[in-house]
Amino acid sequence: MKAALSIVSLLPVLAVVDFLAKSQLATTSKPVALPPVNASASLPVTATGATSQQQSRDIQKQVQQSVDAATQSARGVPDEK
Repeated sequence: MKAALSIVSLLPVLAVVDFLAKSQLATTSKPVALPPVNASASLPVTATGATSQQQSRDIQKQVQQSVDAATQSARGVPDEK
């Protein structure tokens, strides 16, 4: 008797979970518009005719400078009380 009652009480729970899962999947399957491509977010420029090692160093230096500039910019963090 307990087993039958457990199964019967489990069915509404499974129905609710099924409904929630379907509603979540329906909202995520809608196509999302991509933001426009930022022109400033391009690949680093390297010298033509440079070896791959020189190009790699140039790119690493440019990325490091970008990271340094981003970490140096002030964040609008409020002061704690």
